[in-house]
Amino acid sequence: MELIGGKDAGEPSSESLACVELLEAVLKDAKAGKITTVGIIACGAADFGANVAGSDARSVYMGCGVLMNRIIQVTTGQQVVPSAILRPQNSGNIFPKAPRPVGPRR
Repeated sequence: MELIGGKDAGEPSSESLACVELLEAVLKDAKAGKITTVGIIACGAADFGANVAGSDARSVYMGCGVLMNRIIQVTTGQQVVPSAILRPQNSGNIFPKAPRPVGPRR
């Protein structure tokens, strides 16, 4: 499967080698059974691609939020406060109190 189109760039750059190192670490963990779902965004000089493997798309989605915050931090130097959606509140209970009945008022 080819994720990025275009011609090969030739010798890998230091950025490409850093990508290889990260991907090898992820591959090692996946082969050890530590990773069951992965989402990948790969960027080339003129193209990018994205794909998901595994069944836990919810965790990949939450990880994308964390990744977006990390990208902002790396590119701007600003620390980003994660949104509340990334932290369970009320022990995960969506309705901490009984929901108000819907209907006409008496």
